[in-house]
Amino acid sequence: GLLLQNHATMSKRQSGSAIKPLSPYALGLENGTITYGSVLKDQPIPEFSGNGRGWPQNFSMQYERFMCVDKAIEVSQNAPAAWLAYDMTPQACYDWLVDKLHFTTLDATRDRDSVAVSIGGQTHGVTVRDMTAAFCIFANGGVYRKPMTYYYVKDHDGNVILDNRDDPGEQVMTPENATVMNKLLHGPIYNSAGTATSYM
Repeated sequence: GLLLQNHATMSKRQSGSAIKPLSPYALGLENGTITYGSVLKDQPIPEFSGNGRGWPQNFSMQYERFMCVDKAIEVSQNAPAAWLAYDMTPQACYDWLVDKLHFTTLDATRDRDSVAVSIGGQTHGVTVRDMTAAFCIFANGGVYRKPMTYYYVKDHDGNVILDNRDDPGEQVMTPENATVMNKLLHGPIYNSAGTATSYM
């Protein structure tokens, strides 16, 4: 049989914390639920914290009760992101990922009602292609462009037979909010407590 799937870009894996800037934070900025300086809850969500165990757990295994958005993103804290998804509703976060950011692998039944999707736990995972296309909105002034493998293709006579160069994309976020999210994403890389400082 012929292999038609590109395993480098189309294999499905759990997103982990990489999903948080896309949802819930980008959605929260775009719909006005949060701003750069908002304060979020950093505590377990009672509805999901049975048996004496708090959920969601933070990597540090500790909660600070409240945390600013920029700090929550910088240290990739789970609870503030989960609370934001919970408050906006998992359905709103799911719809944002599917309808605006065009994620193709989310489960319409199980992921639509799951807060866990917004902190990295999807039923079937996500693809590198979907994640990359979605993150590009922060550098493209809030414009989503369908991922493509080529710009254009010519035949042996030099005639363009396939052309992706004129795709205007779709404005899914205001340029201002895309810029704010772009700036917030500097924290994990450049700030001393950032989760990605080792990559610099």
